[in-house]
Amino acid sequence: MTALKNLITVVSVCGFIGISNAKPAEIRSWTNTKGKKITAKYISSDGKVAVLESKFGKKMNVPIATLSKADAEYIQKQMADGNAAGKGVKVATPKGFLKPLPNKEHSEGMACHAVYKGDKYVAKLMVTGGIHVYLPDSIMGEDKKAMDIFASTHDDLPQGKRKYYPLKSIENGGEPAVNPDKVEFTAVHIDGVKHHVVYEFTPKGITAWMHSEVGKATLETSRHWIRWRMLGIKAYDQDVDMHKKMKFTKERADGKGKDYKVNFYEIATIHGPAAEAKFSGPAYGKTKIKIEHDAENENSVLNCYNYPDTPLGNGFTFFFTQEDHTSKDHDKEKVTITFK
Repeated sequence: MTALKNLITVVSVCGFIGISNAKPAEIRSWTNTKGKKITAKYISSDGKVAVLESKFGKKMNVPIATLSKADAEYIQKQMADGNAAGKGVKVATPKGFLKPLPNKEHSEGMACHAVYKGDKYVAKLMVTGGIHVYLPDSIMGEDKKAMDIFASTHDDLPQGKRKYYPLKSIENGGEPAVNPDKVEFTAVHIDGVKHHVVYEFTPKGITAWMHSEVGKATLETSRHWIRWRMLGIKAYDQDVDMHKKMKFTKERADGKGKDYKVNFYEIATIHGPAAEAKFSGPAYGKTKIKIEHDAENENSVLNCYNYPDTPLGNGFTFFFTQEDHTSKDHDKEKVTITFK
């Protein structure tokens, strides 16, 4: 049970898994990046999350990024054998969400509502409201996302547990678009929780912001946030020298100088509020990335996070949160990420 608990992540934001046509495979052993193992059968995948089924018939949504390299390659083969999205199968377009682009543009097997091609990045807004970001100059290239952005809500419960509010539908999303300046929509979750999300695009980067209707979420313990997740480069290249050349710098939110300056090979814990963070190096090619927020705004915070006692090469995350979730002060609270 412990292995299962550590391996399985509840996918609360998408609320939908795009299914490939791969036939169910044999029962086999699966290992996550921490060495935990389970025995299960592959059912399907959208390129981001795999659906596995235990020998007792229980289905599990497992993020592919948390699995071993061998397991990830096995999933890719299953998707290819089943003519996954982009190879003949209809791209996943769930009803009740954002309208898909008519040209069947897709991201990791999910139909896109909007695509923006900047100077150094490509952003694909999925019909379920999340953004996949691609950095063509990076080791991930044009086909593998380097980052994702999405809004989410959960309640913190006793003993480290969480209650998630899965997505039900999306309202007021407008028409699909290529290279839009702005996209706005309302993400409707269970129990009356709603996120009013604004994404803005320029040739240099992306701005994101939201406010929430809390519904039945417990205000004292709820977390309403937009998450910027940088995917781990270790899955693509494990060269130690390259990781040591990767640079991460975080400016303190209180204006008292640099909080962290580490490479991607060092064991680091980068938790805490930030005014901005910069990261660059060989894995991103010539692209330099900066995420920033108005630290003087007292209602909103940009927090950094990575798993404790792990190098940044395994990936790291930024969270935008608000003290008053209903605030509509977009210009002062927004977070911007630029690619130069």
